[in-house]
Amino acid sequence: SFSRAKTAPTKGGSPSHQSSGPARKAVQVAHFHVRQRIIYMNARHAIYAFLIAVAIVGGIDGHMKFQSITPPIWWDITSSAILALFAFGWYFLDSKDHCYRRSNLLNVAVFVLAAGAIPYYLAKSRAPGRRVDAVLNFVVFCGLAFVVSLIGHSIGARIS
Repeated sequence: SFSRAKTAPTKGGSPSHQSSGPARKAVQVAHFHVRQRIIYMNARHAIYAFLIAVAIVGGIDGHMKFQSITPPIWWDITSSAILALFAFGWYFLDSKDHCYRRSNLLNVAVFVLAAGAIPYYLAKSRAPGRRVDAVLNFVVFCGLAFVVSLIGHSIGARIS
């Protein structure tokens, strides 16, 4: 049973005005679940985050190019590392979704050379009838990322 000391007052007033018994317990349980709601990242969220990062990096590059600023080497390295981390994040979440056991070599390959390692991963992790579709979807996604980068680049060039 719940004691009144453990319950917080509701809109109705103090705990002494609350009903007791199962109704109060149900309200408390529902309140607890709302407070403890956690949104977990999945592979789809990682794809959206990657596209947002591509747009931001493209925008910064476009702004620097429009301002006739040569991007410093640290920016090239940092932006590449950021995009590689987002790609690896997707790979990590997707491999969990598909119960695929990742090797250390493939982990490094996805981080260093994602364009070659991700199609390999897709071909190995999908069911035999879905492998070609997965690789073709990756090729289409690369085209989408390129278009998003161009859009970010053009927006960044217009920001002065």
